[in-house]
Amino acid sequence: MHGQGKASVWRKIRSNDSTLPLTDVIESLHVSHESVVEAGLKLLTLLYGGKLTDSLNQLRYARYIDITASAMTPLRPERLPPTENAAKYHIFRTHIQVVQWKSLMNTAIDATEWGWKITDGQYIPIATDLEAAPDYMLSVIRCKCKMETKHPCSSQHCTCVKYGLACVAACKHCNGHDCENPSVAAVVLDETDSEEIVQEQGETDDLYEEMSDESLELVVPWLVEEVV
Repeated sequence: MHGQGKASVWRKIRSNDSTLPLTDVIESLHVSHESVVEAGLKLLTLLYGGKLTDSLNQLRYARYIDITASAMTPLRPERLPPTENAAKYHIFRTHIQVVQWKSLMNTAIDATEWGWKITDGQYIPIATDLEAAPDYMLSVIRCKCKMETKHPCSSQHCTCVKYGLACVAACKHCNGHDCENPSVAAVVLDETDSEEIVQEQGETDDLYEEMSDESLELVVPWLVEEVV
C-alpha cells in the first residue's frame, strides 16, 4: 500500500507486542474469514498510526480532515488509509499469500474465496464490494429539453423525468427551475429571502472584521466547537 514500505511495516510490527496474536491469525490456515478480517483491520489501523480500538474508516476520515485543513496542494487519495471494504480484500490476499509461502505452495486453498476472481481465465484482484459513491451521486443526469414547448420537462422525453430525477441547475435550458420538473435546491429565492441572506452575510462579514488574525486561524467548519 502507498507509503507503507516493507521495512517500516516490519519495524512497526516488531515494536508492538500486541501485534503478535494478530499476525498469528493472518498466517494460520484454519481460521474464518471474519477472524482474518478483524485481525487485519487492527494491524492496518496500527500501521496508519491509530490504536487497536480505532476504526479504519474513522481513521481514514480523520486523516482526510487533517490533510484538507492543512495542506496547500490538492489531496492525493492514495495517502489516506484504505476503506475497510477495500482493506478486507487486501487482507484476504495477504492471508492466502502467507499461508502458501509457509507451506511452500503445498496448501490447497481456493484463491477465489480469498480476494481474487477469475475473469477471462485470469485471476484478478477484487478491489472492493462497494460502489465508488451512492447511487444518487452516480446518477447525476441533465436534460436538454427546449423551453419553447408548452410543458417543458413533463414527459418521458425528458431524461431527468425518465430516470425519476428532478431537473438540476446543470440542465441546459431549464436550469432546474424553469420547467415542470424543478429541483427544490434550484428554485430561485424571492426578494425577501434574498434580502435576509444579504443581511446575514453582512453580519457575518462584521464578525470576521472584529476577529484577530489568531482567532481567524480557528474558523474552520469541522474545528469550530460550540460553547456551552
